[in-house]
Amino acid sequence: MHVIISQQRYDDPGSRLPAEETVNGVHVRRAPTTQFGRSGLPGRGLDYLSFYASAWRLLPKLLEQDDILVAMTDLPLVSIVAMRAAQRRGAHLVNWLQHIYPEVAVQLGISALRGPIGSGLSYLRDRTLRKAAVNIVVGQRMLERISSLGISTENVHVIHNWSDDEQITPVSNVDNPLRQKWGLHNKFVVGCSGNLGRAH
Repeated sequence: MHVIISQQRYDDPGSRLPAEETVNGVHVRRAPTTQFGRSGLPGRGLDYLSFYASAWRLLPKLLEQDDILVAMTDLPLVSIVAMRAAQRRGAHLVNWLQHIYPEVAVQLGISALRGPIGSGLSYLRDRTLRKAAVNIVVGQRMLERISSLGISTENVHVIHNWSDDEQITPVSNVDNPLRQKWGLHNKFVVGCSGNLGRAH
């Protein structure tokens, strides 16, 4: 099993993690990218583009006939690169959708994606959904949205990202080991479980 990710840390774009390592039996390849970080959209866009270019170079070296290639679309539109690589090598594409781009970006007011660029990206994205062996979505509303794009739901499966609320239950403040470890006894704590970005 191989994973292709960036050499950056989420909160430290200047970091350069090792280009390759094995973690719990998984071979991790970290693609070199520009290092603008997440503070501005133009720089983030360049980081994404440089990741796509690096992934495009790495994927043919790793993929073999009938491999399964999972494209996690937390990185917007990475399924386009993955689809091309899968087609070239005879691999099976699985899209694991976390968001639906470019529509999310348009709703957030990125005007450059309202015209022909956005339409072109939507067309390519929809092709990846049609060509995939399987599309995984995180909820029923996303399934409905995919269906509204004319994508057959026969190969779309809902797998929720949420925690198992039968396994994870509230713990009293006194018995909570995290409160003790972080010195939060008698403190009022607010936590966010998930992302807290422009869309949220």
